[in-house]
Amino acid sequence: MSDFPVLAEPREGVPPVVASPEALRHTCQALQNGHGPVAIDTERAHGFRYNPRAYLIQLRREGSGTHLVDPVSLGETNGLKPLADALAGTQWILHAATQDMPCLAMDGLRPDDLFDTELAGRLLGLPRVGLGSMVEHYCGVTLLKEHSASDWSRRPLPHDWLVYAALDVELLNDVREKVIADLQEAGKDEWARQEFAHLVMMAAELPSEEPGVDASRWRRISHIGNVHSRAGLQLAHDLWLARENLAHDLDIAPGRLLRDDAIDHARGVSPKKYPPFREYSSAIPHPRSWERHHPEEAARWAAVRPAVNEVAADHDVPPENLCTPAWLRQFAWQPPHDLSIAGVDAFFADLGARPWQRGILASLLSEVMAEL
Repeated sequence: MSDFPVLAEPREGVPPVVASPEALRHTCQALQNGHGPVAIDTERAHGFRYNPRAYLIQLRREGSGTHLVDPVSLGETNGLKPLADALAGTQWILHAATQDMPCLAMDGLRPDDLFDTELAGRLLGLPRVGLGSMVEHYCGVTLLKEHSASDWSRRPLPHDWLVYAALDVELLNDVREKVIADLQEAGKDEWARQEFAHLVMMAAELPSEEPGVDASRWRRISHIGNVHSRAGLQLAHDLWLARENLAHDLDIAPGRLLRDDAIDHARGVSPKKYPPFREYSSAIPHPRSWERHHPEEAARWAAVRPAVNEVAADHDVPPENLCTPAWLRQFAWQPPHDLSIAGVDAFFADLGARPWQRGILASLLSEVMAEL
């Protein structure tokens, strides 16, 4: 249990749910009359629905208070356009923005500017960067998280759920202000600016419509590594795809139709009873297989990975925030012909690395490769 006092109620109480065009107009006017950045959060229905949409959008701005918007009730075409217009030109405060941006984009909401408190915490090297942990660290209170995994597609939403939802944006601006001071003290405010600008660019490219079934995700089946025969892989693939398509059509979480461990039983299928699996992919294999089949690539991986981990620790930042694992695998698998600092810098620039990352990686990896 936390030693911090529990924040049990929003300071102005729980606002009514905005579920009509008229109520939305009042909310938009209030937001426009406020000042400063806008704290935003969403509630989805993970584990209950296939659709990744937002079932509640929480907003808070100084001078405006907190607003709970029901995008389902306002779901006709351009139903949230007034809200998008009201937010234009404001800075959004999000916690773990990549989780909220896709569902907000589905409702036509994209930031012109943003501040991600979770990402900022990562850049600062904080040991725990969940919203609750950062609120405790910076504000000295505890947020209750008992409804984070609830079915937010339920209607009507219970009062205690609305309390929880409102509290998620209650202190985001307080956290932001204190994080900004820490970023400046650590000399990482420019790092954060570049990261947030990248997130805004990502948001601009997100689709407005509900995503369909991504057939490439089938290999994420739990324990798929236990399936070794080609026939078993083919059966697992076909079961997964059939499950996903039906779950998509019914808007229900796939695991509620068929659990992954049931698909995993495909490991016992006989090749005589099922055709062999045929999948052609240009994806880079997992590094654990390199030593046996790709010794040169394995040697590069064994050199560059610990080097990146070490320099990330020196800068007090998680390795995955300095260099995403996919970038590092690609570098070890097929490095650029030009291994000078400029050549390595260009390689990572093409992958989308930000200047602060390239400034560290280019000289580091150029030197590591020269020693191989």
